[in-house]
Amino acid sequence: MVKYHVEQVTDKKFVVDNIYCNMCGKPIKKMKDMTGDPMFADYLRVDKTWGYFSNKDCRRDEFHLCEDCYDKLIKQFKIPVSKYNDYDFGSELPTTLKGRGF
Repeated sequence: MVKYHVEQVTDKKFVVDNIYCNMCGKPIKKMKDMTGDPMFADYLRVDKTWGYFSNKDCRRDEFHLCEDCYDKLIKQFKIPVSKYNDYDFGSELPTTLKGRGF
């Protein structure tokens, strides 16, 4: 048997005030979505938990990059980033595979 009573509870929630780019230190631009609710401009968030066979066993690293810093970072890559168009729903090959016999 379960006995219960009704309580009115006020939920607490985390509200993000600002997000800062870890590379340049600038805040990610605040905007409003189509309904007028607050949001942030697009940015890259990396959340990595390192495995047992790394030099960072079980450490969790998190960082954020603004779009400008992301562009600067990927220009340094020896192997380019694979780029997909999500609006093609998989019909398009990544740009790194085009012209390679696929």
